[in-house]
Amino acid sequence: MGVLERESVEAFLIWMQASRDLSEATIRAYKTDLNEFFDYLSSEDPAGIDEIDVRFVRAWMYRLHSLGLSKSSVSRKLSALRVYMKWLQRQGVLSSNPADLVSGPKSRAPLPKFLHEDEILGIIEEMSAWQGRDAVCDTALVVLLYAAGLRVAELCSLSIGDVAFAGETLRIVGKGRKERIVPFGRSARRALSSWLEVRGEMNGKAPLFVNSRGGAMTERNVRYRLARLAVRLSRGRHIAPHMLRHSFATHLLDHGADLRVVQELLGHASLSTTQIYTQISKTKLRSMYDKSHPHAMNWKEE
Repeated sequence: MGVLERESVEAFLIWMQASRDLSEATIRAYKTDLNEFFDYLSSEDPAGIDEIDVRFVRAWMYRLHSLGLSKSSVSRKLSALRVYMKWLQRQGVLSSNPADLVSGPKSRAPLPKFLHEDEILGIIEEMSAWQGRDAVCDTALVVLLYAAGLRVAELCSLSIGDVAFAGETLRIVGKGRKERIVPFGRSARRALSSWLEVRGEMNGKAPLFVNSRGGAMTERNVRYRLARLAVRLSRGRHIAPHMLRHSFATHLLDHGADLRVVQELLGHASLSTTQIYTQISKTKLRSMYDKSHPHAMNWKEE
């Protein structure tokens, strides 16, 4: 990858960060994908960025497939390239966007993994008996992620002042810097109150959750704590922050919540993103029917 290409990618990423207010993780993903594309191009030796055409993009797609990447990974990399080349087109570097002429692999999005109600209630009940600062913190993390359906980045960005105990609500700043108010319920209120008692600071601007050094807890800290928690629980199942968010949405829909209400609580920009949870509920419903209804059992035997 030449100097001009590196400079164009850096300029593109700065523009993306400023115009779309993307997370650091998303920016890093764009950078990785584009660097990989130009690393590939270094062996193909185009004269410059303006010489890149649809042949190079298709060849890169073929290369990614040959490396055994999943369809979702290939689609993401192609999407990053499309956005970058569209930016180059706006800058007058390209006359057209060759990535628009390449179709990504068709793949069905996997259904989100979630915990059943009895699983998560059992976990919370078991954790509530544990003693010590770490145990109180872990309990508050798990209960709040599940009770409010938070993204892990949203959880880590919370300050003490974002918690309204009187109304049992959180002020969340989600993707695109969009704010929303999310309720959290009595169980989360008790867990948060217990955590703040041992946390020892009530400055409204201070981070709600802190690591062992007293700094704001990071996404990596949260994932590590949940992985450690899964080992301690000995349930043989990995627990990830997004699994608790998926459980939140799935259980709401199972109990009759309106899809648009769930969309608002999750902070989804599009209703289509939320609709994947209806598929989970349908799958669960079908499974229960097949196991329980005598007609279903008779049909299986025929």
